[in-house]
Amino acid sequence: YGQTGSGKTFTMDGLQYVLEERKVGKRTKRTHTVKIDQAQDVGIVFRCIDKIFEKIRLVEHEQEEGQDPNTDRVYSIKCSFL
Repeated sequence: YGQTGSGKTFTMDGLQYVLEERKVGKRTKRTHTVKIDQAQDVGIVFRCIDKIFEKIRLVEHEQEEGQDPNTDRVYSIKCSFL
């Protein structure tokens, strides 16, 4: 919860939604598209997902280098985003 316009959605998504309009015959079609200019524009949800995969890559690298004796790890990641 929070005041309208306080940045709740931006904090979570970090995305800039752009309204695009284009003519389709006699009608105007409006669509929302996502625009990410730089890594700093990414919100906390996507940063967390990136950290999860970064950690998996690190552990797999340690396994390849022989620094991690547990080589039978299996990863299962599920994500639901509304």
